[in-house]
Amino acid sequence: STSRFRNKDYFGPLIIPRKNEVITSDIIKMTPTFLQGDDMNKKIDDEFYFCVGDNFTQAEDSRELGLIPKKAIKFKVIFGR
Repeated sequence: STSRFRNKDYFGPLIIPRKNEVITSDIIKMTPTFLQGDDMNKKIDDEFYFCVGDNFTQAEDSRELGLIPKKAIKFKVIFGR
């Protein structure tokens, strides 16, 4: 259940696949929104991001969705000076 991420005290375990890591069934289970069975045995590359929301205890982010492909990112936040 994803509800275990819904409190301020629970932040792990958090497994983040590394660049060039081969996509396994465990990674697909962790990333069902964007990775599917036909992604098996491909490598994680620069086209995937691990995103965490700023409202950490309430955000639906990579902790639930898994890796986010670059093509699914709609906006880039830029802070002014």
